[in-house]
Amino acid sequence: MPLSLAVDGWPEHVVKPRVKLMTELFSGDFWWAWALVLGGLLFLPVRRLIWMMSANRAARRAGPVSEEELARLKRRAGVTAFLLCYIFAVLYAYAILRTP
Repeated sequence: MPLSLAVDGWPEHVVKPRVKLMTELFSGDFWWAWALVLGGLLFLPVRRLIWMMSANRAARRAGPVSEEELARLKRRAGVTAFLLCYIFAVLYAYAILRTP
């Protein structure tokens, strides 16, 4: 028995193109786009987490931290977060979407 694409009263001629689009977007051909999306979504929270951990460590070691030192730590956290998030996102998207 074939699966009917009519969902919740929607006619098939409306649902069918949307289902086709979604199956194309989630195919293995677009794994690189999903890697960019995942990496972008992870970047800001991971950068903030790394920055706060390094700022707390610096404050514990040397006392109050200057604004220049906080800016330097934030730049370093950004580079680390970029590498960490995008490498993870590429490996994850490739493993999930390219696996048959």
